[in-house]
Amino acid sequence: MQARRRCWRVLLGLLPAESGEIHWNGRVIREPASFFVPPVSAYISQMPSLFSESLRENILLDFDADDAEVAQAVRTAALESDLGNSKMDWRRSWGRGA
Repeated sequence: MQARRRCWRVLLGLLPAESGEIHWNGRVIREPASFFVPPVSAYISQMPSLFSESLRENILLDFDADDAEVAQAVRTAALESDLGNSKMDWRRSWGRGA
C-alpha cells in the first residue's frame, strides 16, 4: 500500500497506527476516527471523474444555485487555479461522451 494512502487511512481511523502519535495544533489526537470528520477534515479519493454534463452541473449535482453560488463553491473548494480564469464557459460539456 502506498505510504500516502496508508497515512490517510490511519488519520481516518481505518487502519491502526504502527507507532507514534498524531498531533493537531499541539494537541494529541487519540481517536482519529472521531476527530478527523467534517468540518475538521474531509477525504476525496484521487479517482476524479466528470459526468457528461456541463461543469456547472458537475459541481451542483442537481442542487439549485445561481452563478454566484457556483463561483463561491469553486473558491471554497480551492479550484480556481485548476479551472482557469473567470471567463470559463460553465455550460460546456465535460466528461465521458462529451
